[in-house]
Amino acid sequence: MATVFECGFKALKDKASTKLSTLPVAIIISKSDLFKKEIGLVKIKTEHSRNAAAYADPEGNTSLSFTRNSVCRTFLGNQGFTNVVNLLDSEFKSTAVFPVSAIGHEAAEGKTYEPWGVMQAAFWILKQADTQSKVFFNPIAALIEKYSGEELSL
Repeated sequence: MATVFECGFKALKDKASTKLSTLPVAIIISKSDLFKKEIGLVKIKTEHSRNAAAYADPEGNTSLSFTRNSVCRTFLGNQGFTNVVNLLDSEFKSTAVFPVSAIGHEAAEGKTYEPWGVMQAAFWILKQADTQSKVFFNPIAALIEKYSGEELSL
């Protein structure tokens, strides 16, 4: 499957490489609820609490976003997608990896199903956007973050 993606991406890149290279790319791991132990929110928060410095950026800054990105990249590498992630990293201005649960899902009996991670990628892309977009979306992100308990900050 990665080979098909890589071939398709390379063909697209040849047609519009200068336009594509400036775009931020959110790499989505869909149906991440199937891999909660490896890339779920509890796993990411636990890793961050235990050793945030291990997931710091080159300047030594730490955040839950850096931890999420690193944990998810490791997961993708373990699944055989290292070349795909490296290709995207080399071709685009910025990339980040996001675990996203299934949106429509049967809940366990007596419980409601609450999807997670659905908005983070969209807000990360908006964070890369211009100042005018940030002014509009910051209040919305703050409300979603407040009520979902997930980090969305722009």
